[in-house]
Amino acid sequence: MNSLKEFNSRSLLLFTENDRVLAEQLLSMSLEDIPDFYRKSCKALSENRLDDAIVWIHKIKGIAGTVGAEILYDICRGFEEQLKSAVSDLNHDQINGELTAAVNGFCNSPELQDWISDV
Repeated sequence: MNSLKEFNSRSLLLFTENDRVLAEQLLSMSLEDIPDFYRKSCKALSENRLDDAIVWIHKIKGIAGTVGAEILYDICRGFEEQLKSAVSDLNHDQINGELTAAVNGFCNSPELQDWISDV
């Protein structure tokens, strides 16, 4: 079984059919959008607006899946399921903490930074 990666360039290139210019554009947009959507999801969670948090986490998940941010995608998938189930004992601090680590891990991934500098 393969372990998940913060950034999997092979997934991104598969999605873009090996178009490195398109891949770089998608990565640039994701590096702008993911932190913004993350902040919005955290704000929604802190205000107990679970439906809004689900929307923002779903958007992050979609972008993460597209650009090969496997760990971030997996975490978002899990949190989206938890939020949709409306479990009364959700630990918002835990969700924010794990989401923070995954967003930072992707955005600051050495593999991602190396890949961008090579394009």
